[in-house]
Amino acid sequence: MKFQIETERMQLRVLDERAAQQVLTFYLENKKEFEAWELERHQNFYHLEYQKKMLHAEFGEIARGHMLRYYACLKEATDCVVGTVSIGNISRMGFERGDLGYKIHHAYWRKGYGEEMVRAVLNSWFGENKMHRLEAMVHPENKPSQLMLEKIGFRQEGLARQVVKLQGNWCDMYRYGCLKNDIISQGMHK
Repeated sequence: MKFQIETERMQLRVLDERAAQQVLTFYLENKKEFEAWELERHQNFYHLEYQKKMLHAEFGEIARGHMLRYYACLKEATDCVVGTVSIGNISRMGFERGDLGYKIHHAYWRKGYGEEMVRAVLNSWFGENKMHRLEAMVHPENKPSQLMLEKIGFRQEGLARQVVKLQGNWCDMYRYGCLKNDIISQGMHK
């Protein structure tokens, strides 16, 4: 598993607790934009010590192959987090699949950064990790995310009814799926 991926404009890196302040700043700067689409956060989420503990725990899970999370920084500002891409619920032994999640700093929306970082992670996921399938859940009102996934090669596979609780309400989500062959047919995978 690669701990760093380069794109045209970004470096995507696995971070440990030493980067807690960078990660905290990213979440604080995007609190309003992200919270509408997120599960309820732990009461200490926006504290430095909490972020250190989360990064430490995530690093261990990444090292064991249970999850993957990259934080994206611009090449000209490698100490400033502008996005994150994660793959969770990794299943092997006959499944070879995972669940995709991503966030991009609101100042970089609609400039291709989200697509760039997700494509880079997909290439690594399907190539180096020899995985077969990746899934993503998207809120029906999040049209930009739906369009990005479809452009990359994901297909909408249906509606999961009341699958997640956001802001105290059970919400439907569109389920998207992408297979290794979908990526190869788009010429992304090398």
